[in-house]
Amino acid sequence: MANEPAIRIEYDLDADDRIAAIRGDWYSFAVANGAPGLTTDSVIGHVLWSFVEGLDVRSVYRMLVENVRSTGRSKRLRFDCDDHENVRRFDLNIHLGDKGTVQFESTLIETTRRPSVPLFEPAIARSDDAILTVCSVCKLVDVQGVWLAVEEALARLNLMSNPVMPQVSHGLCPSCFETMSASLG
Repeated sequence: MANEPAIRIEYDLDADDRIAAIRGDWYSFAVANGAPGLTTDSVIGHVLWSFVEGLDVRSVYRMLVENVRSTGRSKRLRFDCDDHENVRRFDLNIHLGDKGTVQFESTLIETTRRPSVPLFEPAIARSDDAILTVCSVCKLVDVQGVWLAVEEALARLNLMSNPVMPQVSHGLCPSCFETMSASLG
């Protein structure tokens, strides 16, 4: 595990699923990950789902939020939020907050260094027509229906030395979809 400062990203949803508050390391994490436009002013008041890519990802997270609201029980899951040089594992806790909000609290629990992966490099040139789907939870990549580790997927597609990377779309691999769906019970 690499030594990295503790990262905690928190935000609240109101009854209409609009982001009502952000706290913690939200903005510094956004800047470090190539999204400096995700400032407080640009997200507060906007529906969370407009920031969540992938229909299946949006659907499962919406179901998790509704489950928390209807049962009052917290939901906890793990997900990866990799950058081009690190595998980063986060713990996510979704629970009821004050005044009917639903709170998301993501805490970095582990960082492991790895050789640079150009697919996750924010500054690299992107193809206008090629798209790769990456699992939002575990970061496996869908290569013609087979979910592979990112390094294996890039090698199989002969993209490791390509200066232009495909666009990245997010989805859920079958295993993560099953795990997240099972957490609704």
